[in-house]
Amino acid sequence: MVRLRKFYEANAAVPPRTVTFVSGHLFFTRTLALPEGMRPADIESFAELTLEGMSPFSLEHLAWGYVTDPSSRWLLIMAACRPRLSAQELDGWGQALFVLPGFYPLLAGLQTSGSTRAIFQGECLTLANYEEGCPLPVSFTHRVIETEGDVEAEAFAVYAAMRPTEAAECGLPVLREGREEKDGGVVFEHVLVREADTASANNEDVDTSGSEGAEAPAEEVLPVRIENVDTLWPADLRDPTFKTSEQGARRLSGTLWKSMLIAGVVALVLILGGFTWGVLSVMQSSRLARIERQTPEIMALELKEQNLNDLKQFVGSPFRPFDILGDLNNVKRHGMGANGIYFDSVALSNDNEVTVRGKASNIVEVNRYADALKKSGLFEEINAPDYQSRGSGEARFTLDLRYLGPPTSSESETDSATGEAADPASAPAPEPSSAEAGTIPEAEEAT
Repeated sequence: MVRLRKFYEANAAVPPRTVTFVSGHLFFTRTLALPEGMRPADIESFAELTLEGMSPFSLEHLAWGYVTDPSSRWLLIMAACRPRLSAQELDGWGQALFVLPGFYPLLAGLQTSGSTRAIFQGECLTLANYEEGCPLPVSFTHRVIETEGDVEAEAFAVYAAMRPTEAAECGLPVLREGREEKDGGVVFEHVLVREADTASANNEDVDTSGSEGAEAPAEEVLPVRIENVDTLWPADLRDPTFKTSEQGARRLSGTLWKSMLIAGVVALVLILGGFTWGVLSVMQSSRLARIERQTPEIMALELKEQNLNDLKQFVGSPFRPFDILGDLNNVKRHGMGANGIYFDSVALSNDNEVTVRGKASNIVEVNRYADALKKSGLFEEINAPDYQSRGSGEARFTLDLRYLGPPTSSESETDSATGEAADPASAPAPEPSSAEAGTIPEAEEAT
């Protein structure tokens, strides 16, 4: 990235390339109509053949180019003799953006009112001459301005003498430079000289005592922008072979430059994406680490809450586990006597379901005990008794019961009254409570 930034800074410091202009008085021109149906690709060959036929010099001694109107119906050929140009000037053409005649901006869109146009470049004043029906100039009038005074003022004076109405209405465009823009376009900058400007310039030496603090009048700049630079290549005065290679090199350079910009943007996006991914990864790792640190505490809190809920549910149950065990023992004592049934384990659930595992002398005693539990009204069977008989006179059993609990006081009174009315002599004797019964020997064997 540092190298790329230095490359951009180095290229930004390079001044833009400029257009080299050749003085207009060195050219001879010819304007003619193109044959009907000529393809744009054939115009260059047609212009070359036409120039070769009308010029007394061979094409190797000419610096030439051509311009067509927008409809490609008219052709203007421009040529200058190379021996009339200095060797130093010719050597500098290789580094120029374009090499064009000094009057080319007249053909590129610099419009003034009237049927004629004029431009001043370097020391040459060029006037374009038009004929009706032809959009391109049919000829040019050139005047070289040689003076020790203000050249632009002298050029305007000559222009005003030759075309007074046009000079008064339009002024004289003075070509300053042609340069390349950052977006690849080309701009021709002109300064418009009018009669008032020449008058103020002529009066500068007359009275300057009171004008030291006065500001000079602002120059009126007329830029002409060429968006499609490919239209400038036919008018370029350099060798056609050089123009072809230079045009290809510039296209390649433009493509490489755009590719570098795209690559830079992609690299920047990747860098930002990587940085964002790194930040998100750090945030995710920190979050996971925090969750991992807090997991034992959270699990402990959840387990504690679950235990509290279980305890609340167990304590809030309408039946008591000690009452269930007492009723199991009471039914066994009153129904089976002191011997017969022994408990190995009693498992209780929150839904008052009871699983009794034990042993008995035989299966008959297991069935008697199961029937006694059902007749007591305190229990009901969930599943039929499960037992296994052994040859040693012992039967292992499992009882799945649901504890119903004793009837409420109102139900007890109703049942008692009904029983006494039916058969007073058959009323059972009151059973001792679990508290009066004392310690149950068989319960000590339960596990």
